[in-house]
Amino acid sequence: MPDNKDPLSDFFRLVSEEKAVAEKKEDEFLSKLDVNVSKDLSELFSQIVLADKEERSLVCEIEILPPVLPVVNEEEESIVIEEESLLERSLGILGGTSGEKTSDPLTPLNQEFMTLADFNKHYKTFVERIQQQLSTLGGGGEVEFRYLDDVNRSTMKSNNNNFVLEYDAATKKVQFTNEIGPIDNISFDVNHDPSSHDHAVGTLFWDPKDQTLNLTHPNEVTQQIGQELYGYVRNQTGSLIPNGTVVRFAGAANENGNARLLMTPFTANGDFPSLYTLGVATSDIDNDSNGRVTVWGKVRDINASGSGVVPAETWIVGDILYAHPTYAGGLTKFKPTSPNNVVPIAAVLSNDATVGELFVRPTIEQRYDYASISSTVTQSITLGINTPHKIALNVIADNRGITVDPVDSSKIVFSQSGLYAIGFNTQILSTNASAKEAYFWIRENGIDEPFSTRTVSTVGNNVYTNFGVSYNVSAQAGEYVQFMWAANDVAVSLKTGPTSAFAPSSPSVYIHIDQAAL
Repeated sequence: MPDNKDPLSDFFRLVSEEKAVAEKKEDEFLSKLDVNVSKDLSELFSQIVLADKEERSLVCEIEILPPVLPVVNEEEESIVIEEESLLERSLGILGGTSGEKTSDPLTPLNQEFMTLADFNKHYKTFVERIQQQLSTLGGGGEVEFRYLDDVNRSTMKSNNNNFVLEYDAATKKVQFTNEIGPIDNISFDVNHDPSSHDHAVGTLFWDPKDQTLNLTHPNEVTQQIGQELYGYVRNQTGSLIPNGTVVRFAGAANENGNARLLMTPFTANGDFPSLYTLGVATSDIDNDSNGRVTVWGKVRDINASGSGVVPAETWIVGDILYAHPTYAGGLTKFKPTSPNNVVPIAAVLSNDATVGELFVRPTIEQRYDYASISSTVTQSITLGINTPHKIALNVIADNRGITVDPVDSSKIVFSQSGLYAIGFNTQILSTNASAKEAYFWIRENGIDEPFSTRTVSTVGNNVYTNFGVSYNVSAQAGEYVQFMWAANDVAVSLKTGPTSAFAPSSPSVYIHIDQAAL
């Protein structure tokens, strides 16, 4: 059956349906666009109103200023107005009258938009103009320093707290670093009050009281640069070394590649050379811990009254203190005598029992050795005449650093190198009337010393003859000397003398040794 519908009618029906669909989509888009545009315009105009208020406030402040600026003549004023007009035009805000068409794409201002594309284009241009206008009112720049173009942002990391800002001439940018310099100088606040706040370890600051820089160390130690010198040491004594203890060298330790001097309290009783003295602990040093010893400068917050030593003493400001000969690590105002070590350590600055102060300056002199050695037995010619005999020694007194060999009592042993002045004296007894000679000389390390022999002649029965001679001997530590003798008659001996009612006994041989030089 043929179709009776009109084809033209169907065409117009389809066009009408498509137009309706298009109009529906356009209405939905405009509805959404209207909301977004209204929101954007509302925010923009709010900023404009705020900027306008700030501008009006600025104008009000300018109007109330005293008339100190020069009067602008009419010609200059017209120029200013013209420049402002040009600025406004350059920003595109004033595009002319509402019906005038200019080169500005927004003109004419009273035009009606027929398409969405036209509306979007003009809306975008309008928004850009508003943003440009707002940027001229101030505050439109970057607010975070790190995002500026001339900042090296790679140097800003979470772990570089307290880094400083420097200019890198190579990159022509500023960057953050923990390495400063080279710089010409650093100025400190010379009126800084160190007691006003705590100073963290590693802090450097000016101390106006002592006119020096202070450097803060661990364990509440403050070093005055240029006025104090420390030794960084280790305590392995098994006990605490208290602040204010006099310490000596006790060896060395190397733990994990860190070499340290070992310290122990010093007793100045002659057991160790004075050269082992180092200084005074400037803080408590725990066992198996490192600490600091003042070798020159102040030691504070100690008992400087003298009451802490045994036996107790009374110290006053200005007292010179020595290493104590019996109280380990202690000080005394009484100068020790030999054979004790005589080591001046410090002077009392404040004799307070709690916050006392000492100025430490150990004065360590090379200790000179000495000895008085004798024989209290009679020694005779037992190996035959004109035969060398060793002189045996059995008494040593008032000695330091010089001893008699315990195996061979004829050997006198030196503990340190030096030049020694030796005085030898003997008491010779002749037991017959004939003339006879005795010979005396010295040996060094078992070798006869050239030109050291001295000859003594004696005549008579039961006649005593005293003989003395002196020598200078240069010896190294551990070397020794021996005194030798011989006679051409067995009726000669080195004789001791008994105690009498009016005099003590006399030795057969007496030797005195003094170290004359190092």
